[in-house]
Amino acid sequence: MNIRIKQCCLCLLACLALYGCLVPDKYIATLSLSNHAYSVEFIGKMHMAASYSETYKQGMDNPQQLAASIMNEFERVIKERPQSQVETLILDEHSFGTQFVYVSPYYLQEATGMFAFTVSDENTLTVISRPISTNDMELLKQNNLTSKGSLCIKAFGTVLESNADRNATLIDMCNRWELSDLERPVKLVVRFSKPIPMTPQAFQDAQNAPKGRQRR
Repeated sequence: MNIRIKQCCLCLLACLALYGCLVPDKYIATLSLSNHAYSVEFIGKMHMAASYSETYKQGMDNPQQLAASIMNEFERVIKERPQSQVETLILDEHSFGTQFVYVSPYYLQEATGMFAFTVSDENTLTVISRPISTNDMELLKQNNLTSKGSLCIKAFGTVLESNADRNATLIDMCNRWELSDLERPVKLVVRFSKPIPMTPQAFQDAQNAPKGRQRR
């Protein structure tokens, strides 16, 4: 494997959710929060920001090979996550389309990617989007890359604070943001009825716990 391709693939583990290498665009994304885990659903386009970088352009004889390698690594990372499904389609040497879904416990390291999750009082979760770096933003502007889409956060608990464009209702559970760039912050604070498991054993115990009788 070309050394530049390998370097870019290695960086994906850190960049997939940090926007540094992959920039979501024309997307519909849903983040569902419960007390024991969260799930992500996404359909849209990914710009491969690395393909615009001079570091990777220099000495790269086959840009299609770089694009295919980044997309394949993206698929591999998603498939390693619990209950995952992913489909991809290369669009050009700079972007690919994708549809994916996965479920993940909060204690996994990946839970600190695109969003920062902070637990307080055992059952209160704060979700804040991580800011994009100045260098990354400059790269996007130089190459006229956009990041527009719709984000829905479903919280199966009591929402204490939100800066959403539209808040959830009994009919529509989505707290919804219409995003036109990567600079706008997203914040939501939710309190669950049960504690949030923060270790593998606690998560397993929560999964194995007998379900309470439903009220009639």
